[in-house]
Amino acid sequence: MGISAKPFWDRLTEQERAYLTGVATFRAFPARARLAREGQQDEWVVVLRSGQAEIVAGWGREQVALLEAGDVVGEQAALDGRPRGTSVVAVTPVRALTVEGERFHAAMVRHPRIARVLCAVLSERVRQATRARGSASERYDDALTRVARFLLQEAESSRPDGGVSTPVHIQSQEALGSRLGLSRGSVVRAMRRLRGSSAVRTSHGRVVVEDLGALRSLVGAQVRTPTGVPAPHLI
Repeated sequence: MGISAKPFWDRLTEQERAYLTGVATFRAFPARARLAREGQQDEWVVVLRSGQAEIVAGWGREQVALLEAGDVVGEQAALDGRPRGTSVVAVTPVRALTVEGERFHAAMVRHPRIARVLCAVLSERVRQATRARGSASERYDDALTRVARFLLQEAESSRPDGGVSTPVHIQSQEALGSRLGLSRGSVVRAMRRLRGSSAVRTSHGRVVVEDLGALRSLVGAQVRTPTGVPAPHLI
């Protein structure tokens, strides 16, 4: 399923589809090609007819949504004339209709129901985003707990006497995220909060645990690795 319960194209009448097809350009994109680029000043509206694409933010670092056949994208730039806030990248080979902004506006004037369908799709996206924000805190806290637990176990294995300033070497934040089942962004945010609480500090590819008590509080219990039993080498 794409970003809407029922794709934009499937909600249109045959007459509305025929009109949009008549004013559109049919294009084919190979996998990994960009259908739209973040920061670009253009007003193309794209309707996927086959294949999958992803909306990515942060210059390609974070997936926002997955698009499937029938989904519309690029309408925001066409509506407000501002630079694109995200990029769209083909996940598989994609076939799509691309409509210039002015022609899309004209289509909504000639067939007002197209505008109503678009508003319904946009409303569903807002609702989905609202639900996602509602659970974001739970997901974030879970990521924070997992990172804190890993650092606590590694630190206590290295310093079973409970000493301070215990270094924990990590290959990279991506590698740590992969080991813990987290995205790089989740690891970055968790580390930022841990640094802000003075529980840890980071330097040149390593994390120095400064406050074991703070980590234990975040984990919710004192997680101790038995003396003499090393913790697994996780990364």
